[in-house]
Amino acid sequence: YIWMGIRHAGMAMLTRPDGDDSKPTCEQQRAMEDCYASCKSSALFASFDAVSKRSSVVASVDDAVVDAAMAQSITVERSGPDFATVILTSDFIFLAVPQIQQKFASILGDKDVTRVHVRLTDGEVGSSRSIFPRGAAKHGDIFKWHRKWEQIMATLSNRELVCTVEGIDLCPPQMELFFAAKVRQWKAPVKKVCWGQAPFWYS
Repeated sequence: YIWMGIRHAGMAMLTRPDGDDSKPTCEQQRAMEDCYASCKSSALFASFDAVSKRSSVVASVDDAVVDAAMAQSITVERSGPDFATVILTSDFIFLAVPQIQQKFASILGDKDVTRVHVRLTDGEVGSSRSIFPRGAAKHGDIFKWHRKWEQIMATLSNRELVCTVEGIDLCPPQMELFFAAKVRQWKAPVKKVCWGQAPFWYS
């Protein structure tokens, strides 16, 4: 996967479009995405192999507590015909992709929603050390979750996306969305970005 990432990085450089103001070609866009996804996947797989045999955070918490945290992890409010506000907690990392898509359905399925404000907050269970979905048992489970999450992020970033960091212990996928936003606001009490700790970081 690392070699694939390096190869795709080279492809992105070689297929750059003409002119500084032109849009990337389809080949360049795909190469850039694969460059990031390949390196990301290799890091995620290595992290999973390193920690999968240990007792996970979710396993040490009562199922009812985790279920309640997951149920409150994504809140969507339509504030107008073209505007929506989302509160995304770090517990959303434990949701299955269909559950995430269902929560975002009122935004993803409505082209009239052109402006989205996402507030990134702390969860009850999830943290900066939460990078695997609940029930992940093999590399494929992790790859599919993160690939689908990247697709959701891409759809959101095509809108006028504003992300505000309010929590102090966010999961890495929340930070991915933060950096993907066109407008980023930092309202957390801490003033330094900390992208997880080994072996839980992947980018």
